[in-house]
Amino acid sequence: MDGGRLAPAGRVSAVMRRLALSAGALVVAASFSSCSSVDRGDTVAEVNGVELSRHTLAALANDSSAGGDVRAALTAWVQVASASDNAADIGDREQLLTESNRIIGSVLAEVGDASRVDYEKGLDGGSFLCLAAITLGTDVPGADVIAELTAGKSFADAATQYSTTDRLAQSGGVVADQQGSTCFDQAAFDAAFPQIRGVLTEAGASVGEPVVVSDASGELVLVLRAYDDLKPAEQQVVAQSEISAVLSAKVAAADITVSPRVGRWDPLSSNVVPVGEG
Repeated sequence: MDGGRLAPAGRVSAVMRRLALSAGALVVAASFSSCSSVDRGDTVAEVNGVELSRHTLAALANDSSAGGDVRAALTAWVQVASASDNAADIGDREQLLTESNRIIGSVLAEVGDASRVDYEKGLDGGSFLCLAAITLGTDVPGADVIAELTAGKSFADAATQYSTTDRLAQSGGVVADQQGSTCFDQAAFDAAFPQIRGVLTEAGASVGEPVVVSDASGELVLVLRAYDDLKPAEQQVVAQSEISAVLSAKVAAADITVSPRVGRWDPLSSNVVPVGEG
């Protein structure tokens, strides 16, 4: 944050700088059954009976002829098609992205309850922590802000009104690291904000319950954000393990074939790789 308060102590772990299930490719990390190859003229791949043409693959690869780009585009299509009932309607990158987002949103709705239960463990073993904060000046006691929050004022409105840190006032109190991440696994949280776990623990903080703490600059109101206050993209981060498990099962059950002219489907990495690789 600005002014040296709650400043990140270093790079947050690479795991937390990315969404394990990106919008461009549904990343699954499991061992899948082997698949055969297909070589039928214009068809470069087939998933569950849906064929992908060379023309559509070119559109998905943004007309790049580089082998890595083509295989990456084909990987994305195979993974999306494995979980989609609308794969035949995907004709370009935008449609692939739209269908990918739809699938992730649908799976999130399925696993949301389990993800919520895990997240609400908070400091006591939750997979992720999402923090919000209000830095206060000397003229506004933290207890007064807590009273307003208890009376129904939203944390975002309180942060906008009271925070002495411009970034927090603009974000509604949501704390982000230098890469823009707003939810962190336990290790990444400690790496980014090493002084915060101790004060939250001492204050008895639980998810959704704001607390007042102090640092050298004055009082702060901190809260481990409630699950329902997270944006859909943040809920996807929090639920990434559950989402990945569901999508892994869908890919495992899919009938996947790839033309050797393009590459081969590697079930261990869930990627299209060069034919001679592995």
